[in-house]
Amino acid sequence: MYVMRWNGEQCPGNPCRFIRNIQNAMNSAHWQSQERLQKWNKDRDKINWSLFQDYLNYESKPLQRSTNPKESYMKSFKIKLFLDELPMMENMYKRNKKKYKSDICQRCLKNVETNNHWIEYQDNEVSKYRLIYDMVSKILIKVNNFTEHKVQELTGILNKNKDKEDHEIKPLAGIMTKIAKREVNALGKEIKGKRNFCCYVLHKMNKNLNKHIWKRRCIYIAAISDELIQEKTESEQQETREENINEKRKEVIDRTYRKMDI
Repeated sequence: MYVMRWNGEQCPGNPCRFIRNIQNAMNSAHWQSQERLQKWNKDRDKINWSLFQDYLNYESKPLQRSTNPKESYMKSFKIKLFLDELPMMENMYKRNKKKYKSDICQRCLKNVETNNHWIEYQDNEVSKYRLIYDMVSKILIKVNNFTEHKVQELTGILNKNKDKEDHEIKPLAGIMTKIAKREVNALGKEIKGKRNFCCYVLHKMNKNLNKHIWKRRCIYIAAISDELIQEKTESEQQETREENINEKRKEVIDRTYRKMDI
């Protein structure tokens, strides 16, 4: 008879369950020790983590024994946006410096491409503020609760990085303090059928961010990689090459927008 031992002691209970519990404990310790989560330690007790969990699982059934590619894609996007792990140039350069020679944005060719940069890039088809404003307007019109004052107030809350008590929030990534959640829910208290109005708004905002900004950015980067990578300039031909690159860049942008509008 074989007996499973751990550090010289017999394992309690079912060995399979014991191994699973050890693995879960290791995963939890690894998650909490990551540097990218440390910045939220300061306001950890102020953040509404139950809202964040509902936001991640919105319109999905995590306990159901089935998968849905669309739900999995959106959940993956939400998590990667929160953890700053989307495949933007800053991350690609850190992961493989041999393949990616720079972390500079391939659209502006000036600044490092971070989450804030691709979201607020000046040549995006829609600005961050306009994205939030249009999304809020559609929601309130749909439920017959539209007023310009409500739209402006709700857009202002979702467009900020601080709540009214100066605690850090990140609405586009689903991070809201309990105070900010109450403010959003107060503006939607008259809406029937939306038990968690704040979660619904955050999900719609993230979905629009993915559709109107992130996907267009990815299509453009793929096109620019295929057509402009060979246009790297040498010092003596800098000026003439830059003019050609700018012309081709505009052509790629036009084709990108046509693809997204189909």
